[in-house]
Amino acid sequence: MYVLNVVLDPHAPESPAFGLVYVLPDYLRELYKSFVNALGFHDEPEFRLPMPARYVIDGNGIIRASDVNADYTIRPEPSATLQVLRALKG
Repeated sequence: MYVLNVVLDPHAPESPAFGLVYVLPDYLRELYKSFVNALGFHDEPEFRLPMPARYVIDGNGIIRASDVNADYTIRPEPSATLQVLRALKG
């Protein structure tokens, strides 16, 4: 069993396929540019950012639990991950 914490490059082809890319809305682009050079930092003219994700994958490669949120401050509690792992262990 595996627990993956994922931060992917928004340029990676699998990022959009897994829904792990967040496109900043127009009203946030100017705000971000005021304190971070988003264009230069990510080399990303479309203002796409990777999203943090957590996957629990069993020994057969099947995803048993996942958490993805565009708000990087919202993360699953470690106790929630442990609960999933204990349930899978039986």
